[in-house]
Amino acid sequence: MAHLTSLALLLSGAAQVAWAQAEPGAPRAYSPAPAAPDVVRLKNGGLLRGTISELVPGESVVLVTATGEVRRFAMRDVEYAGPAAGLPGAAAPSAPAAPSTPAAPAAPAAPGATIGGLSPAPSTPRTTRSDGRAEVRVTADAPELTLHQRVAADVTTGAAVGFGFGFGGGGAASGVSVTPYASRGATYTPLCMAPCTLAMSPGVYYLAVSQADGLPVGDNRPVTITADTTTIRTEFESYAGVRTAGWLLGGATFLGGAALSVWAITTGASECADSGTGCTLPEDKVGPAIAGAVVVLGGALASYIMGSIDDDVTVVVE
Repeated sequence: MAHLTSLALLLSGAAQVAWAQAEPGAPRAYSPAPAAPDVVRLKNGGLLRGTISELVPGESVVLVTATGEVRRFAMRDVEYAGPAAGLPGAAAPSAPAAPSTPAAPAAPAAPGATIGGLSPAPSTPRTTRSDGRAEVRVTADAPELTLHQRVAADVTTGAAVGFGFGFGGGGAASGVSVTPYASRGATYTPLCMAPCTLAMSPGVYYLAVSQADGLPVGDNRPVTITADTTTIRTEFESYAGVRTAGWLLGGATFLGGAALSVWAITTGASECADSGTGCTLPEDKVGPAIAGAVVVLGGALASYIMGSIDDDVTVVVE
């Protein structure tokens, strides 16, 4: 009986110790799961979280999800790809529940993160990158502006051939001129469509801007990117309307002037043939013939000048 009493007392003490250890209110260590540092928002509304392992501006982005799944998306289907903290419209993170628990450090931005949405993301202070590159925000003063980088330059030489004719002294004259020329060209590669964010190495760049599907227009002034650079501001002024007006003016003046000259020459020749004397161009037809030629040449010159006006581009680093 004494043995049974001792065994009961022993079991009762063990139960009390176990209850005391499981008593609620005892301090416990809390270790929250780390949040995914990056997000990819698709244009169809989808949102995926994870870590961006690769981003090629204008081509594709690769995201590794929390489960280890690797997903690749074409940039044409992506509205935003980059740090979760920079997601447009994202709410600020809430304060940690336990004051004694230190907040986790912010995750660094993914290399080459590009933001390309319908509305620009809010401006952010300069981010220091471990690879020495600067995160640069690209802005534009017009929609559908794409920033390009010059990767090669070349010079093309040749000769321009011109023809001319004129009237005077009752006769006509013509001539040919050959003028050598040299033109400079460049090869550009697209970086991103503004507004966007680029990771750029410090150095000197020659940049260009294109609008919609147009050709890149270079700003011949070099720009210097440093670790302190935060913004590239692009401005584009189109002269497409002036060029179109020049082409229309050239076509109209050519048709009108040529018609006037041809009428004067043909009617004058007909009058000479009717007289049977083999006369030269009548004096009353010389004026219209010269006027027609002047209209053609003047219209061609004006059309050339107006059609040669290039769009104006300004690229400023801040």
